[in-house]
Amino acid sequence: MDNKVAIAQLLESEENKRQQAFDKDTKCFALSRIGFHNQKIRAGTLEQIAAQDMGEPLHSLLLCANELHCIEQEMFDFYSQ
Repeated sequence: MDNKVAIAQLLESEENKRQQAFDKDTKCFALSRIGFHNQKIRAGTLEQIAAQDMGEPLHSLLLCANELHCIEQEMFDFYSQ
C-alpha cells in the first residue's frame, strides 16, 4: 500500500468513526525506499503528502502528535517542502 492509499483510508475511517484522532491537517512524515539510492523523506499535512508522488514502495507513514518536541519540529521543518 502506498502513502496516498493509506491516507485516503485513514481519512475515510475518521470520517465514518468521528473519533477526532486526526484530520487532513494532521502533520505527518512519509517515507519511501529507505536505504536505497532513491529514498524519499517528506513532511507535511496528510493532505499535502497525499498530493505528492513518493515513488516506488516500500512506503511508511508516521502521524505526528498535536504538539511536537522542538527537535521533532526541527526535523519536520527540514523535510517539509
